[in-house]
Order: sequence, then C-alpha cells, then structure tokens
Amino acid sequence: MIPEFPVVPGRELNDGTVMPQFGLGTWLSPKGDVEAAALTAIQLGYRHIDAAWVYGNEAEVGNAVAKAIKDGFVKREQLYLTTKLWNIFHDPKDVDRACDMSLKNLQTDYIDCYLMHCPMHFVGPDDGPALLDESKPACPANGKKPHLIGDADYLDTYKAMEKLVQAGKVKSIGVSNFNIFQLQRILNNCTIKPVVNQIEVHPYLTNDALVNFCQENDVQVMAYSPLGNPSKPVTRVWDENAKTILQDEKLLAMAKKYNKSVAQICIRFGIQRGLILIPKTTNPQRLTENADVFDFALESGEMDTISAMNQNFRVVELPQNVGVRYYPFVDNYSE
Repeated sequence: MIPEFPVVPGRELNDGTVMPQFGLGTWLSPKGDVEAAALTAIQLGYRHIDAAWVYGNEAEVGNAVAKAIKDGFVKREQLYLTTKLWNIFHDPKDVDRACDMSLKNLQTDYIDCYLMHCPMHFVGPDDGPALLDESKPACPANGKKPHLIGDADYLDTYKAMEKLVQAGKVKSIGVSNFNIFQLQRILNNCTIKPVVNQIEVHPYLTNDALVNFCQENDVQVMAYSPLGNPSKPVTRVWDENAKTILQDEKLLAMAKKYNKSVAQICIRFGIQRGLILIPKTTNPQRLTENADVFDFALESGEMDTISAMNQNFRVVELPQNVGVRYYPFVDNYSE
C-alpha cells in the first residue's frame, strides 16, 4: 500500500508565484531511468521537478510529464517545472534559442522557473560539449584542464532571460551557483528580480552567509545536493576514505530517535531553514521516503548541532576552474 503523500508547503516567490518547497532533483540520475522516476514521483504526489539542459534528461522529464497528464494523474498547471540555461548559451543571442530547446524537450509551452545554471560562460560551438582551454596547465588536484571561457557577461545573459518572461515562455527566472557579489550585481541592475538562487546546501556546507543574504533580499534558496551527494561525483576530489553525510554518527543518532533515515534528517534540516529541497533519486522506495519529512520537527538544539557540522565541504567544486572569469566559489570574490 502506497502511503498518503504529504501536503507539501509552498514558498511564495517575490513575483507572487508559489514554488513547492520539496521536489525531485535529477542531476546525476542515470540516463534511461529519469522518465520512470519522474513519472513515479508524479504518481506519488510530487509536483516539482528540477531538470537542466546539460543533464541530458529534459526529454525524459518531458515524456513523464506528458504521460502523467495524458493518463489523468495531473494537469500541467498543477506541476512546477524548473530547468536551466547551460553555460555555453550565455551569449544573449543564444538565450531564446536555448529556452526553446528546453521547451521542446519538456513538451510544454512554458517553464515555471528558468535558471542561469552558473555565472561562468563556457565556449561550446554547435551546442556541443564545453571546450577545455588546452593552453592552460592541468589542475594539480584533479588533472583536468580548465574550461575555455567566453566573454559574455552574466548580467547581459540575465537581461536576455528577462525577455523570456516578457514573451511568456517562462513564468519566473533566477540564478544558480551565484555568490553574494554576483547576486548583488544582478539585484542592482535587473528589471525582473531573480526569484531563487539554486546553490549547494547540506549539513557539511551550510552556506550560512549566502543563505542569509538571499533570504534578506527576498530571493528564495533552492538547495541542491541536500544529502551531500553520497555518490561522490567527479566535481571535486574525494579522499580515498572520505565518509559521506549519510554515515555521520550524530545524524545516525537523530535518525534513530525519530525513526527516520539520515536522508530524512538532512531534508528536514533544510525544510526548517526555509529552503526549497530537491533531493535526487530514481529508487521508488526513496522517492516515498524522501518526501516523508512533514510529520516531525527537529528541536532547536538539534538544528544547532547540525549547523555546527559545517565543514565548508563543497561537492560541486570544479577545482580546475579556480581563477577563471566569474568562478564563484572563492572567498572575498570581486570583479
């Protein structure tokens, strides 16, 4: 028997629209598994799905959405679809075309929230893979060369995204992986305020200063990798014996106390901080489990304990790009 799906609260955005506070993330989900996972999620009661052009899974999400609508599980207006403008499309003349590709992939005539995936402009001719800068040395940490960086200013890219709202192709726009300086620059110069900043947040990277800045400026925080990404992706260099958040003894003790999983404790931590959470899974059992976080609350002391676990441990580090134009993950950033 499938348990009743919880009522997921919404976060009101600064443009008056509402984004469900909990949804399905799809970054690093195996290709070929996303359609079934997204369809199962919708059938279970998920109403928010996060995708991106560069993930290569927008079409799978679109197939799931189309099938769910056709089979009567949901109406399009009941779903919230977020996707992202990839770095190779930062030239303002490419923004509209990139959005059209995502609309086609998702089989929809509008996107609920369209995010600039990252402030950096990568060079990627013919919509192909982003090129590497072969003239630069490889990064000592991971042996990779930096990306070849284009000359588009993310502010000009954002202004092109504003036109998508005016054209009715997207309801809301926002950013992802922007630091305080970069987001402040957008806020100082935009016509349409970004509704969210999608950033990495989890117990080992609480990102307090950036979260506080966003919330103080009425920009919602959408947290990716809220479980610290236990799959250990290649976006950073991992120590051979590195333990994941899901193995943390303090979190294991809390999970036992509440008869929950560590994943549920991490998700609940983000929910109580007022964040929007998009944990990734293609496992039907975990799809149900991850959403089962609205029937308990962590005590204030437990929230403090988890906050104190912060190690500034960033999963999406991309060390090969340190020093390139607009690389956001540095202290005392300036332009």
